[in-house]
Amino acid sequence: MAWDIKVTFSPVTSADRLVRVKAGEIDLECGSTTSNLQRQKDVAFSPIFFVAGTKLMVPKASKITTYRDLAAKTVVVTAGTTNEAALRTLSDKGKLGINVVTERDHAESFAVLEAGKADAFATDDVLLYGIIATEPRAHDMKVVGEYLSYDPYGLVYRRDDPAFAAVVNSAFTRMAADRRLTELYNRWFLRRLPTGETLNLPMSPQLEEIFRVLGTPD
Repeated sequence: MAWDIKVTFSPVTSADRLVRVKAGEIDLECGSTTSNLQRQKDVAFSPIFFVAGTKLMVPKASKITTYRDLAAKTVVVTAGTTNEAALRTLSDKGKLGINVVTERDHAESFAVLEAGKADAFATDDVLLYGIIATEPRAHDMKVVGEYLSYDPYGLVYRRDDPAFAAVVNSAFTRMAADRRLTELYNRWFLRRLPTGETLNLPMSPQLEEIFRVLGTPD
């Protein structure tokens, strides 16, 4: 049976995306949204389609190489992200006294770093590499440090909707089984993008295993 599905796109921010899903304003949120136990109390998540982690963007001339170098320095994060929570936790545990400032979205966070109002910008590594690859003003920036968090991405939809959950899960299982998930990853992260850039981000062993298990029949 063929379905004629009309898709309407609605922009969201990191701060309001889950609220809008829960309120029924949008049906499926597709972005860099980490699936964790706390969020799963309010919304449902698809199977994992990407694994990222918090790292730091700094100017190439910066001497910062790890979060330990951030003591008493200012770091910008995007409001409503898991990166903010990870950085505050590290600062408290290490008694680093990091001054964490928040902005509405990633573009505004990058602008704060570019203007010299922050010493580093903390967010998912794939987003940082994407900014450097596509934003001419970021060519003087670099990504540094170890992973400060583990962030598995999932699509977000409303809880307590078993019919919709079945559609989402079956679609992912089917795409994993015929290796379409792997092909999509290679298309966007290893090959030249339509805009001319190449991210050159090989798939992590964790994501390879997730796709393998997802596509394996029960």
